[in-house]
Amino acid sequence: MIGKKKMRKEAFTQMGISAAGYDLNKILERFKVKTLLVYGREDKISSPDYARACVLPKNPNLFCVDVPEAGHVVPMEKPSEVASAIKEFLIDLQ
Repeated sequence: MIGKKKMRKEAFTQMGISAAGYDLNKILERFKVKTLLVYGREDKISSPDYARACVLPKNPNLFCVDVPEAGHVVPMEKPSEVASAIKEFLIDLQ
Protein backbone atom coordinates (compact mmCIF):
# COMPACT_ATOMS: atom_id res chain seq x y z
CA MET A 1 0.00 0.00 0.00
CA ILE A 2 2.90 2.37 0.64
CA GLY A 3 4.01 2.08 -2.97
CA LYS A 4 0.47 2.75 -4.18
CA LYS A 5 0.35 6.01 -2.23
CA LYS A 6 3.53 7.21 -3.95
CA MET A 7 2.31 6.52 -7.49
CA ARG A 8 0.64 9.22 -9.52
CA LYS A 9 -2.84 8.46 -10.87
CA GLU A 10 -1.43 8.78 -14.41
CA ALA A 11 0.83 5.81 -13.69
CA PHE A 12 -2.18 3.64 -12.82
CA THR A 13 -3.84 4.67 -16.09
CA GLN A 14 -0.71 3.80 -18.06
CA MET A 15 -0.40 0.44 -16.29
CA GLY A 16 -4.02 -0.36 -17.20
CA ILE A 17 -3.46 0.54 -20.85
CA SER A 18 -0.28 -1.54 -20.95
CA ALA A 19 -1.94 -4.57 -19.33
CA ALA A 20 -4.92 -4.37 -21.68
CA GLY A 21 -2.62 -4.72 -24.68
CA TYR A 22 -0.69 -7.70 -23.32
CA ASP A 23 -1.94 -11.13 -24.40
CA LEU A 24 -0.37 -13.68 -22.06
CA ASN A 25 -2.24 -16.53 -23.71
CA LYS A 26 -0.50 -15.88 -27.04
CA ILE A 27 2.88 -15.90 -25.29
CA LEU A 28 2.11 -19.12 -23.41
CA GLU A 29 1.16 -20.83 -26.68
CA ARG A 30 4.78 -20.48 -27.84
CA PHE A 31 6.55 -21.82 -24.73
CA LYS A 32 8.92 -24.61 -25.69
CA VAL A 33 9.83 -25.70 -22.15
CA LYS A 34 7.59 -27.46 -19.67
CA THR A 35 5.93 -24.77 -17.57
CA LEU A 36 3.77 -25.00 -14.47
CA LEU A 37 0.93 -22.50 -14.12
CA VAL A 38 -0.11 -22.07 -10.48
CA TYR A 39 -3.59 -20.70 -9.79
CA GLY A 40 -5.59 -19.99 -6.68
CA ARG A 41 -8.87 -21.89 -6.72
CA GLU A 42 -10.67 -18.72 -5.52
CA ASP A 43 -8.91 -16.37 -7.96
CA LYS A 44 -11.36 -13.82 -9.34
CA ILE A 45 -8.91 -12.53 -11.99
CA SER A 46 -7.34 -15.65 -13.52
CA SER A 47 -9.28 -18.88 -13.61
CA PRO A 48 -7.66 -22.31 -13.49
CA ASP A 49 -10.75 -23.66 -15.25
CA TYR A 50 -10.20 -21.20 -18.12
CA ALA A 51 -6.54 -22.23 -18.32
CA ARG A 52 -7.46 -25.91 -18.54
CA ALA A 53 -10.14 -25.30 -21.17
CA CYS A 54 -8.51 -22.64 -23.34
CA VAL A 55 -4.77 -22.33 -22.69
CA LEU A 56 -3.43 -25.81 -21.92
CA PRO A 57 -4.91 -27.48 -25.01
CA LYS A 58 -2.86 -25.15 -27.23
CA ASN A 59 0.52 -26.17 -25.82
CA PRO A 60 1.49 -29.62 -24.47
CA ASN A 61 4.33 -28.02 -22.48
CA LEU A 62 1.92 -26.25 -20.13
CA PHE A 63 0.67 -27.79 -16.89
CA CYS A 64 -1.71 -26.37 -14.33
CA VAL A 65 -2.25 -26.76 -10.61
CA ASP A 66 -4.75 -24.88 -8.52
CA VAL A 67 -4.31 -24.28 -4.82
CA PRO A 68 -7.46 -24.55 -2.68
CA GLU A 69 -8.51 -21.57 -0.58
CA ALA A 70 -6.17 -19.19 -2.41
CA GLY A 71 -6.89 -16.13 -4.51
CA HIS A 72 -4.82 -14.26 -7.09
CA VAL A 73 -1.59 -13.91 -5.09
CA VAL A 74 -1.08 -17.59 -4.41
CA PRO A 75 2.60 -17.54 -3.37
CA MET A 76 1.87 -15.00 -0.63
CA GLU A 77 -1.35 -16.66 0.48
CA LYS A 78 -0.21 -20.29 0.44
CA PRO A 79 3.60 -20.39 0.17
CA SER A 80 4.00 -23.97 1.43
CA GLU A 81 1.42 -25.30 -0.99
CA VAL A 82 3.03 -23.46 -3.91
CA ALA A 83 6.46 -24.77 -2.95
CA SER A 84 5.09 -28.31 -2.76
CA ALA A 85 3.44 -27.99 -6.18
CA ILE A 86 6.65 -26.71 -7.74
CA LYS A 87 8.72 -29.44 -6.08
CA GLU A 88 6.34 -32.15 -7.30
CA PHE A 89 6.37 -30.68 -10.81
CA LEU A 90 10.18 -30.65 -10.91
CA ILE A 91 10.39 -34.22 -9.61
CA ASP A 92 7.94 -35.36 -12.30
CA LEU A 93 10.16 -33.77 -14.97
CA GLN A 94 13.02 -36.10 -14.13
